[in-house]
Amino acid sequence: MSRLNLASRPLIMSRVNHAWQRFLKLRLKQVATDFTDFRCPSEPGLVSIVLPVYNGEDYVREAIASVLAQTYSHFELILVNDGSTDSTAEIIDKYRRRDSRVVVIHQENQKLPEALNRGFAVARGQFLTWTSADNNLKPDFLALLIADLQARPRVDMIYADYDVIDEHDRLLENSDWCRVLQDPPGSGHIRLLYDTSILNLVDGNYIGCAFLYRDRVAALIGPYDKSKFSWEDYDFFMRVNECLTLRHAAFEKALYEYRIHGESLSAREKDFGRARQTGESVLFDELRRDLFSYPLGWFIQTDLGPTAQRQAAALRRTIAQAGDLDLDFQSKAIQSFPRLWLPTVYAHFVSHLDRIPLPPALLPPSCLKALVYVGDEIGPMDVDASWDLCVALSPKAQPLRLPLVGQGWFACSSLATLRGALVIRALARQAQMIENAPESRFSSGPKASVVICTCDRSELLVRSIRSVCEQKPPHQDFELIIVNNQPAQDLSDVITPLQTEFFPSEPHRLRLVVCPIRGLSFARNAGLAEARGEVVAFLDDDALAREDWLAALVAAFDANPDLGVVGGPVLVQPPCPAPRWYHPSFLRFWSHFEPKATGLVRAADWMAFPYGANWSARRALLYRIGGFRAGYGRGGRRCDLGEEMVAALQIQRLGAAVGIEPAAVVDHCVQTSRFTLFNLWRSICDGWMLKFHLEQDLFLPGSLRAVDLVWHACKRLGRALFSPRLAPHQRLEHLFYGAAALRIAAAWLRMLIERFTKPQFWD
Repeated sequence: MSRLNLASRPLIMSRVNHAWQRFLKLRLKQVATDFTDFRCPSEPGLVSIVLPVYNGEDYVREAIASVLAQTYSHFELILVNDGSTDSTAEIIDKYRRRDSRVVVIHQENQKLPEALNRGFAVARGQFLTWTSADNNLKPDFLALLIADLQARPRVDMIYADYDVIDEHDRLLENSDWCRVLQDPPGSGHIRLLYDTSILNLVDGNYIGCAFLYRDRVAALIGPYDKSKFSWEDYDFFMRVNECLTLRHAAFEKALYEYRIHGESLSAREKDFGRARQTGESVLFDELRRDLFSYPLGWFIQTDLGPTAQRQAAALRRTIAQAGDLDLDFQSKAIQSFPRLWLPTVYAHFVSHLDRIPLPPALLPPSCLKALVYVGDEIGPMDVDASWDLCVALSPKAQPLRLPLVGQGWFACSSLATLRGALVIRALARQAQMIENAPESRFSSGPKASVVICTCDRSELLVRSIRSVCEQKPPHQDFELIIVNNQPAQDLSDVITPLQTEFFPSEPHRLRLVVCPIRGLSFARNAGLAEARGEVVAFLDDDALAREDWLAALVAAFDANPDLGVVGGPVLVQPPCPAPRWYHPSFLRFWSHFEPKATGLVRAADWMAFPYGANWSARRALLYRIGGFRAGYGRGGRRCDLGEEMVAALQIQRLGAAVGIEPAAVVDHCVQTSRFTLFNLWRSICDGWMLKFHLEQDLFLPGSLRAVDLVWHACKRLGRALFSPRLAPHQRLEHLFYGAAALRIAAAWLRMLIERFTKPQFWD
């Protein structure tokens, strides 16, 4: 890795930088990037420094002294004693008595993330940072970072270079710590990257320990994740980078001394399995970026005040332009919405604060509840804790802290800022709930969950449901979830009779979920959100499972603990009557998949992965990767197929295997009307396009080249036009493959031009 700064800006963006560029473009469509209008209830100019400490008697005095010696004196130092058993408590209490800027909190040991959250909950500063009990701030740390932030009002967080020291405060030379970032090599001076694109895409905390961020960062991003002990800062930095504006300081001076010693968290990172966990965190972070492509669901309510009604109507127009969903919070369908993978916001506009309402009880569990006041005057009051965010939409309103710790009134002047703040908070909340769901839910459940997603009520849906309900014993321990991806149609008349017929005493084993966001990946995630089984199997609504299908899948998982994904044969029925151009070899373009093996086969290469109408995975692994990616699959913004390919690739990166079980067979009853030349052409193009996007999105190594694609196209087209012995179906296939290769070559060249011409997102 080479250091990228303003002087060494590359002529062409790397694949990583280009992937980040495309994400920023997507984010810009969803939310504003300027949050200077979002005002928080904090004290202007005050810096809150949180210093958590656990058994830090050896170095905590020096760390505190480095803070108190700052040339910028308008700060508060919040010391959080996290259940220390040595003399730490006595040491920090002495500093509280000596200096009024020192605040001390004693608590039982809850580990670093919770100690940080406890400290920041009482922080009053406009600027925030934290330091460790064994590290030191240099005297001009605060002065230089505050001046930099004030010079760049749109930047939300900055970070600076630092030095590495040993137990005796000496510069640590010739160490292995961040060797590639040492400048000069072998010194203890760490010069950090200006390019923040690799922070979220390449495993490694490239921000370091010298940083400062505005109060709005904490308000929008949320607290440190308590499940990320020892890499809570890395997780927080990634969230800041993908939601707000993170930049390197405008100078290259080291402002911090980072100590490496035998008991430091960095020295003990192998004890915590940090390398594996941060790798998984980068993998899951793909979901948080993917959520920016989700249309949000909005529940908007208002009181009778004309100003409140006018602002609510304006928000409705804004969300319609953004392609979001305007939902009715009184609709019966809400009760069938999925718990997760459905980011929603309930915004209640009020003109008066004399009687603050409560949010409706029937909102989705993951819904963000925001109280929006359209007046100018905010006074001390009690606001119920069920409100996640209280915002005054007025240029004159002043933010106000509320009695409940961590709660307050925020303020902004524009509707765009309000919407952006609500979107970021909702997406951050959604991602955190998905990530923590496996730990808090489903302590026991059925062996398997079968998910059937349907849209526009396929004629074969009832037959598909019956094929699952009539599965052959011994594997009857399952549940069946039907995901209705067309909320305008009511499927209760289909589901209720089948519940009575097959599960009269256990109707919950056949359930209906309504997914208001159109698209196969959205629907599959909705089914995953409600699935309780150890294994989740996905079946198309026009596919019929053989009677031993589920038994074969479950047996494969039980016999092979290393398997994360299992698929099986998909036998497509030939069209009747068949078009003149049709040939049996074309069935594979309609998802026909018939492996020749007789036993379980492990697939190492993605081209051999199972796909389509017969695909299953362990539920826990699907949660660890954040489900299916919205950019892929039917209705996806990137590619019209491949959502299960992406999921299998990510699960494989977790160390699990992908297998094919020939005994788990489904029959895919494709409608004859779908056997057209256009669909044949689209299937061939989509196959090429899938590989192109998988490489562009960094799921696969970059192997496509325009020259190779053009050469391949010439060979295919040459055979189609000049080979006399080809059968008509072979000639047609070569023709379509050649034309598709040319199309992908053009897309690859457009991507190359983008990498040469698009801005690099440096200041």
